[in-house]
Amino acid sequence: YWRDWSSDVCSSDLLEGRYFCDTCNQEVFLPIDVSAGLRQDFVEECPLCGSPMVIHARVQPDGRARVEGTRE
Repeated sequence: YWRDWSSDVCSSDLLEGRYFCDTCNQEVFLPIDVSAGLRQDFVEECPLCGSPMVIHARVQPDGRARVEGTRE
């Protein structure tokens, strides 16, 4: 499910997304490189607890990123 999402436009090719870790509830900010595609899936460790999170980032038509973080 979409736990939290938001983004701020940083430049034409870089967005800042955020999500909350499902394990420790830490808010995590991450850059989304639009030049890598409008739909991106990758694994990233939570910087606080180290839990691996599957990240699904989607760039919306309005130019904002929707980010989902779920446990791996």
